[in-house]
Amino acid sequence: MVTPILPPSKGILVLRHAHPADITGGSGLSQQLAKQLYTHGHGGLRNDAVQVALAVKLNLHYSKQQILRMYADTVYFGHGFYGLYDASCGYFAVPPPRLTLAQASTLAGLVQAPSAYDPLRHPRLARDRQQYVLGRLAATGTVTPARARAAARAPLGLHTAGSAAGCHG
Repeated sequence: MVTPILPPSKGILVLRHAHPADITGGSGLSQQLAKQLYTHGHGGLRNDAVQVALAVKLNLHYSKQQILRMYADTVYFGHGFYGLYDASCGYFAVPPPRLTLAQASTLAGLVQAPSAYDPLRHPRLARDRQQYVLGRLAATGTVTPARARAAARAPLGLHTAGSAAGCHG
């Protein structure tokens, strides 16, 4: 039985409650979004300055929830999956509202280093990272410690076809 952790309109609960350094690499979420959208993921002094300026503009025009949604829709999860929907469908063959806590915490762990924590190629590292995410969720009171432990033991139900078509056809 699949126990959804998210209401249908919210596909990003785990990302929202992840530790900021885990999502952003030390800079703000708005700056990470600016990096993805406007400087194509490139760093360097000039691009960093552009990202900071654009992050300020994003914060002035969008709510934190809107920025998080935009980030979740553009971030890279590995295997050519950009955005939470494609990653959810590609790895688990279900749309984000149907993710289990085990699956959602695995996706949240991928954001920091999609290749290193790839659940298809490096299942042990992916599980270790998932346990870290679950620990953070329990520490912040987002889930109970018992629920985090249960999710850490739950099967992931990986969809090995490696295509976001898992939700489309």
